[in-house]
Amino acid sequence: MWLQNAIRQRLESDIFLYDTQGELVPKERVISEYKKIKSFVSASNSKVVAIKLKKDYHYMLTILACMDLGVTYIPLKHDYPMDRVKQIKEDTSFDLLITEELFQKEILTHQAQEVKSRAASDDDILYILFTSGSTGRPKGAQIKRSSYQNFYNWAETYFDHLTADDHFLQISEFTFDISLVDVGLFLSKGLHLHFSDFNANIFKLAYEIETYKISATSTVPNNINMLLNDMLVDRADFSSLQTILIAGARFSWGLYEKCKKHFNGRHIYNLYGPTEFTIYSHGKKLSFNEDQDSDNHNVSIGSPVLNTKSIIYENELLLAGPQLMHGYVNDNDKTQSALIELNGETFYKSGDVAFQNERGEFFITGRNDDTIKTRGFRVNLLDIDSYIHRLDYVQDSVSIAKPHEELENEIVNFIILKNNKSEKELREDLAQVLLPYQIPVKFIFLKNFPVNNSGKVCKKQLKEML
Repeated sequence: MWLQNAIRQRLESDIFLYDTQGELVPKERVISEYKKIKSFVSASNSKVVAIKLKKDYHYMLTILACMDLGVTYIPLKHDYPMDRVKQIKEDTSFDLLITEELFQKEILTHQAQEVKSRAASDDDILYILFTSGSTGRPKGAQIKRSSYQNFYNWAETYFDHLTADDHFLQISEFTFDISLVDVGLFLSKGLHLHFSDFNANIFKLAYEIETYKISATSTVPNNINMLLNDMLVDRADFSSLQTILIAGARFSWGLYEKCKKHFNGRHIYNLYGPTEFTIYSHGKKLSFNEDQDSDNHNVSIGSPVLNTKSIIYENELLLAGPQLMHGYVNDNDKTQSALIELNGETFYKSGDVAFQNERGEFFITGRNDDTIKTRGFRVNLLDIDSYIHRLDYVQDSVSIAKPHEELENEIVNFIILKNNKSEKELREDLAQVLLPYQIPVKFIFLKNFPVNNSGKVCKKQLKEML
């Protein structure tokens, strides 16, 4: 009942929720709408609810109602095509689909009845989160209530400097599990929670941070990289922003140098964790002392979170502990292929190549599928990107392998520059640090990278440009 108690305590205390227009939603309205959502879901007798709403405070209230009722929820984006929704329905057999139309016409007009929270077991599935499905059929990771509880307990203590006075900007879609960091901190800290209307417009994000005096946020590296673009950061006022939780993709060396320049002295965290391991498995507060934060230009992901065991097995990071997923829904084969038994413990195979230093901190150097062969040599694409990022005129870089009949693979690099440089100058600079077979065969210069639903750089769309 811990989660139901946390929700009840928050609703009985001060509530500071702001809609996507930056307006504070009156507590009376929040409570009224929450009761309607909870009553409607309860009356439906649903055990599994799919949520297909626009991202705002209504979405979060619906999640909280499901959590309170002991109902499993499945977060969907409001613009998911119905074919994708149908596919998820086939895998999960959800009972109720809450769409924007249903919410406006039936839930908000529902005559709420007093509903008691249902008894929920720690082993019950809290949510099912589907992968983006960029390759093959999407996988639905099932996360238990006890897994989120372990994460919640860790986050409440780890981010102990955050208080009810903080203004936190909620950026991520609820289909991305780092959004549950925001939910958890709202419940435990009672902070002011603003719902961003970002929609991949970095100028909108900068406006929200400056206008709403945002003091904390959680987002992906790409968004911070764009915020710290020289043209933008010199114009915007980010002085209120004191805490940034960065996760969801690799923290590049180029981003580290930008944060060191603009955010030194603030609470900046590099956080890591796969969907299958309930949000974060590791955390590192950056000191911006390179000896403490990095190893050969790899930025530390720090130490395992509460009750988590991390080991390096055949150069791959493996994870065990209470935050491990229950399994992929309706897919035993994929579940078994993702897990490994070692010395009587079940570990999740992250697919990330990693190492541990003498201080016990962990570092991610790439993914198993980022290591390719070209011209007979083994090359890691993220390793190449790390060298390209070190050039002071490079804003961002993504290398991709393109199959080639003779070379096996040729390396193509997509690059965003801060300053005008010719490809000849770029190649000359890279020749000083890379071996000939590591230098990309082709460079494609872009102004921005395409991103997916989670705000990560979308390599699938980049490959379509080849």
